[in-house]
Amino acid sequence: MRTQIAVLIVVVASLCETRAQDANALAQKYAVQATDIARQALLSQLVKHPERVHRISITFSFQIDARGLPHNVKILSKTHNPWAADTARRALSAARFPAIPKKVFQAFGTDLVNIKADFDADASR
Repeated sequence: MRTQIAVLIVVVASLCETRAQDANALAQKYAVQATDIARQALLSQLVKHPERVHRISITFSFQIDARGLPHNVKILSKTHNPWAADTARRALSAARFPAIPKKVFQAFGTDLVNIKADFDADASR
């Protein structure tokens, strides 16, 4: 009987670990997708004014809620181009992201995903 209980505990622990790994992988995939969308949003706005973009490197962060709406958008890096920082903030605030997969916020107990990434643009390329 004790052997059966021990085996059951090992099986349950293994299943829990597998589910946690699946949730982690799903969260990573979502974060990569959201970062790509954010970079595309920045690029789409900055290329409208190539005369203002020479060499820009921006570090940004924001949170995405369960519905895919961005919150707490911040430009973390110091840029010598205030127009670019303001444009980036507006572009990220207006971007729309896919809804957070239910498995992610069920596994982590939160309905917000934190994103922090870099964006580099060089108009001379």
